[in-house]
Amino acid sequence: MKRRDTIRRLLTVTILLLVFVPFAIAAEFWGSKNSNKYHYPDCRWAQRTKPSNLIKFKSPEDAQKAGYVPCEACKPPVASKPSLNSFVDAPDLYLCTRVVDGDTIIVKIGSKKERVRLIGVDTPETKHPKKSVQYFGKEASVFTKRMVESKKVRLEYDWQKRDKYGRLLAYVYLEDGTFLNAEIIRRGYGFAYTRFPFKYLDEFRRYEREARENNRGLWNK
Repeated sequence: MKRRDTIRRLLTVTILLLVFVPFAIAAEFWGSKNSNKYHYPDCRWAQRTKPSNLIKFKSPEDAQKAGYVPCEACKPPVASKPSLNSFVDAPDLYLCTRVVDGDTIIVKIGSKKERVRLIGVDTPETKHPKKSVQYFGKEASVFTKRMVESKKVRLEYDWQKRDKYGRLLAYVYLEDGTFLNAEIIRRGYGFAYTRFPFKYLDEFRRYEREARENNRGLWNK
């Protein structure tokens, strides 16, 4: 009987090692290009991700630096919080290499240049293929360029990380903490884009109303 129990224990330990050790060594988490959640690889939501949309992270820190948040279903670990003095040198600061127009910028992330569409902001068009230059469009572009071009920025994401054109959708912050999306609306260089829900929708509506009531920017006719 003792020998049988010993063999059973050895088999149990062997199975546990075979199952968990490779997973621990891999320390891998999965995300999708169409979502802002990261998961354990065996999570049902991770398993539904198409291979072409799959993103793999080595750690929770890597996932959260890319703008992903933990899955509520499988509950992967959360990254440890950085110290208060680590912001300036943090790896999540990226250089804005060019401003396309008032609500779209180009940011260098690693070796790749990403087109970033500011969440919740809609500025008058200057480069739309089917529209002429709209009133106050040039002024809005100049404002955004003055605020952010050739400067380092921090990106934060909401419920959707990319749009149907492949652009990153982000809240953009300067190193001094200035919230670019909000500042554009507050100064009257753009409208609150409320077609889709986002975290700061109510605040952006209020900023637009205040800009209009105070005749700022495009409202100063």
